[in-house]
Amino acid sequence: NNINVIDEDTDTTYLTTATNINNNINALTNIIDNKKIAKIKITYQDATSTTTPIEIVQNSTYDYTLRATLYIEKYIDTIDIISNDENEVYITLDASSLETEQIYTFTQNLRIE
Repeated sequence: NNINVIDEDTDTTYLTTATNINNNINALTNIIDNKKIAKIKITYQDATSTTTPIEIVQNSTYDYTLRATLYIEKYIDTIDIISNDENEVYITLDASSLETEQIYTFTQNLRIE
């Protein structure tokens, strides 16, 4: 979608203004997309980490299920639910009690009110 800025009195289209508005909207959309919950970051006890995408299922307008299946290959310190750009940590879970060589499925229900 694009926004066009037109002077109705002269039918002049102001492309520079329209381009600036469109660029700002697109930039805002990118910022919003980057801040969405999107990944799980696993931090291991040896100070390495991996990320895994989160499956997000929209159950209704304001109700979502977040799910990720993880194979635990070595000892873990924490599991973080993070943003798409990996700059925001929304939830940190203590995962030190999880067993290695196991598969876990994490499910989180999210309702926006």
